[in-house]
Amino acid sequence: MINFEITGAIQSDNEAEELIVKLKQHEAERARLIEVCNAMIKNYADKISDINYRFDEAKAFPVSMLGEYAKDKANDCTKTMRRYSLPSAKLVWKKQNAEYVRDEKFFAEFIDKNFPEYIKVKTTKSADWATIKSKVIELEDGSLALQKGDKIIPLDGVKIVERPDVFMIEGDD
Repeated sequence: MINFEITGAIQSDNEAEELIVKLKQHEAERARLIEVCNAMIKNYADKISDINYRFDEAKAFPVSMLGEYAKDKANDCTKTMRRYSLPSAKLVWKKQNAEYVRDEKFFAEFIDKNFPEYIKVKTTKSADWATIKSKVIELEDGSLALQKGDKIIPLDGVKIVERPDVFMIEGDD
């Protein structure tokens, strides 16, 4: 556990400097420990990846043999599936639906030319915040508004959230 041994308010520049030095030392130690841990994590992740790869490689042949066996033995067949049951598992071949691979731009142009009734026009509305932001008025009660002619119209859907100041230690690092 890191302990900075602060006994009370800082009374002098020397005490402040000593505390800054301790902070930097603890920060450096933290960075070192994190680097060591990350190296260990990478090492174990590489080992896990290698184990998974070797298992998948070794598993491929027996699985393919079971698949071939199930093709010949399947006794529970439907339009979309062939199944063979054993005590420890069911060997199943499922028919997959075809995949339609399209060049969206080319396909859309073709449909637009030949079947325009199947074209969907997508539009999305969004507020132009970059323009609006410079014209927003903050009212006395903290709410926001925009001016339209002589009228001031309160804005819905946006509010100001004040954020606390941030303390940083800057140095010659």
